[in-house]
Amino acid sequence: MYNIMFLLLFIGLTSIGIYLRIRNNKNRLMFWVAAVIVCCGLVGLQVILEKQILPRLDMSTDSLVPAMLLYITGALNLFINTFPYFAILVFYLLFNGFMRYDRWLIGGLSIPIWVTLFLSSNLSKNYLDTTFLSFWGLAYTIGIFSLAIFSIVIEKEPHYRLHHFVIAIIFCIPIAVLNVFHFASSATSDRILIAIPYILVLCLIIILLLYVRGAFLGIKKKSIQMVHISTVLTHHSLKNSIGKVKLNSLNIRNSLEQKQYEHIDNYVGNLLDIHDTMMQTMSNISRAVSNQLVLQKQETDMAAIVSDVVKGLRRDSTVTIDIDCPSTIVVVDRLLLTECIQNICNNAIEAIKDAGTLRIKLQQRRKKVHLTISDSGCGMDRLQVHNVFEPFYSSKQRTRNHFGLGMYQAKKVIDAHNGKIDIKSARGKGTTVTVTLKTK
Repeated sequence: MYNIMFLLLFIGLTSIGIYLRIRNNKNRLMFWVAAVIVCCGLVGLQVILEKQILPRLDMSTDSLVPAMLLYITGALNLFINTFPYFAILVFYLLFNGFMRYDRWLIGGLSIPIWVTLFLSSNLSKNYLDTTFLSFWGLAYTIGIFSLAIFSIVIEKEPHYRLHHFVIAIIFCIPIAVLNVFHFASSATSDRILIAIPYILVLCLIIILLLYVRGAFLGIKKKSIQMVHISTVLTHHSLKNSIGKVKLNSLNIRNSLEQKQYEHIDNYVGNLLDIHDTMMQTMSNISRAVSNQLVLQKQETDMAAIVSDVVKGLRRDSTVTIDIDCPSTIVVVDRLLLTECIQNICNNAIEAIKDAGTLRIKLQQRRKKVHLTISDSGCGMDRLQVHNVFEPFYSSKQRTRNHFGLGMYQAKKVIDAHNGKIDIKSARGKGTTVTVTLKTK
């Protein structure tokens, strides 16, 4: 029973972790969640190797197999005892908006793992001195608990506060048990080891229940239901357009029969507008499901792109647009980048409920250009910020005009240009989107 339990732990958790990573490959929070789940699954493999397989091997022989298995067991032992501290702390720093994807900061947080590797372990002998590990693990555990409590305290909405509390339970209980395990005596640690699979499975069940309900980290379940939603929206949009085509065609016929030719030009203009709307809808869906964008790069002035976008923005007199965009030459696909910036600006204007300001600023630093688009609108919460690039995800109410593809498509365009797009936002404080591209 003991062996089967850890075998199922290994197979189940690693499979689910890999699945969640693949299904949500654009979500930075889910990357760390999936990594922790896989790490927990490897506990089962490490225990089976250490407790069942290695004791049955003749380690005195010169065979390469026992030595390799011992080294793999040692590597797993180091990984599962150190990585959860690091990964969960990074998760909570991202979750609370205290860091972006800063490689230097992430590398700095991983230093205790490397110190443990080189000074407190011997992988070839499956040896791990937990003295140093226990204390830096305790420091990381305190940091994780502090960030978890912080996320609950600052949340004003009861629904989200409950959600943050559940996430705290999912991560804080296992990490606390791991740290107690490191400080415990050998007899106590053996008893804790038996309880670990049950704790991990319970936390995983909570994650899966929230995930299926579309409530875990704000992630919408990507299933046939999501495809159905997008299909219905597309059908509704095209159906309305087709109805307008018929109406304008009948009006043209009536005008010809009654020889009221002065109205025909207006009806033809309506048909052309409907054509553009239908083509745009199909283009958005087509790009969303395509794996790659084919770029047609050319030298372009970013200031000219911004100027074109501003001219086509839907706005009223209550929105003030402040532009600071000096001439800057870049090599980009002008059509795609214009559409990308237009999506961002349209979202910004729609977020401004009453009077407000949209600021567009262009700066060149060394060999990169930074386009910053800021609004004084309603802003987004942390989960919306982390999920805004997911396909069919929208912080606005779904309509035939809001498919949840605008920011997803914008990120695809920027990624295709080897650039970066970053969002900073808070509810009631507006949103700032920064697009970074290479200059000529």
